[in-house]
Amino acid sequence: MVVFHCGGCGEALKKNQVDKHIGSICRRVQTLSCIDCGKDFTYNKIYFIYYLFLCDLFIYFLVVIHIKNILNVLVNKKNMVVQIIQHQQI
Repeated sequence: MVVFHCGGCGEALKKNQVDKHIGSICRRVQTLSCIDCGKDFTYNKIYFIYYLFLCDLFIYFLVVIHIKNILNVLVNKKNMVVQIIQHQQI
């Protein structure tokens, strides 16, 4: 889940809380900072929605890359075990 830091009050906000927060609590907020990537954004509805999609996509790809790396390690370990077994049978 993407989390933002409100530049007005300093509160941490999940992406589904941002509109309500800016509409009622911090109406004069100038920027929101993405805690995941560290970028600051001015609150512009169209740009912000676009960014929310990209931020979720970024996190999804980080997870996919991490899973791929784990699978590569497991495959390498499996291959090493197979080689050891084959050497012992000769």
